[in-house]
Amino acid sequence: MAALAVGRVGLVMTSHAYVEKLGQAGDRQLGIYDDSQVAPLREMAEMVHRAGGKIGVQLAHAGRLCKNPPGVGASNHSLRSGDREVAACIPADDAVMDRVINAFAAAAHRAKQAGFDCVQLHMAHGYFLSQWLSPLFNKREDQHSGSIENRLRFPLRVVAAVRTIVGADFPILVKLNVSDFHDDGLTLVDSTAVVLALARAGVCLVEASGGTPLSRFVPIRRGSESTEGYHRDGAAAWSAALRASGLSAQTRVAIVGGVRAAATAQRLIDDGVCDVVSMARPFIRQPDLVALWEKTPDLAKAECISCSRCFEPIRRGEGLFCPVKHALLAKAKQVAQ
Repeated sequence: MAALAVGRVGLVMTSHAYVEKLGQAGDRQLGIYDDSQVAPLREMAEMVHRAGGKIGVQLAHAGRLCKNPPGVGASNHSLRSGDREVAACIPADDAVMDRVINAFAAAAHRAKQAGFDCVQLHMAHGYFLSQWLSPLFNKREDQHSGSIENRLRFPLRVVAAVRTIVGADFPILVKLNVSDFHDDGLTLVDSTAVVLALARAGVCLVEASGGTPLSRFVPIRRGSESTEGYHRDGAAAWSAALRASGLSAQTRVAIVGGVRAAATAQRLIDDGVCDVVSMARPFIRQPDLVALWEKTPDLAKAECISCSRCFEPIRRGEGLFCPVKHALLAKAKQVAQ
């Protein structure tokens, strides 16, 4: 985290932190569901601040994508695509909705107590808040289903509860799918309506992502130069809608997904596609990448090849690093000897 701040990353965002135990997505995931976690989280925030950076925490609930099913979901119906299947869940009733809302608010309060500079609500990738927005996941027969206005009700209650507890001046960001990339999922038209509603609710930045575990395009893709910025069309639509509605000054758009060159990032901003460019895997390999780009703007693409092998050491409990770079360094050391 500190290396990213030293490397001139403008805002460091944690990995998704689950707000209650039933919302845990996987092993070794960051948690923010208990007050005992405030002290170690404060150490993380202070480490980044000492390095001159800013840091936010991403608040998440896995819903029916949880580690230990059955989790809770917008509705319980069969969800399958080819050989991919999402586990059954317990449909959320009023008590569950209230509990999860309170969990998000309490987690946001802990983030502020720990000294984080902002929070980001994870409303993407088929996780719990995303499940309400998506007709793929939401088959309810009440006021929370049907139109996008209805599907927005619960996520907006979460935003309102978080805003109440953190105060008017604390930044709230949202990660949102531009599309589920599934015939029955969230569309760009509907996600644009969501962005405008979030802007009116006081969200200061919406990050364009996309996909679910059942989609044609999953959230993390293996990229190539031709697919850099693969959510650019969605981000451009959001930016245009915010400008047309007079909301672009208060709510910014970020894009994540496959950006690997400084020229691409600058072009996305210059063309009005977005205001901010987010990256993840390139910083695992090169935490100093932004500083390198500042010194040499025409520098070639990041060393990251988007192979996603950085997940391998995480699953083995070995920490977070690029095994490709690790192997190259080991080989170079061997040769030097």
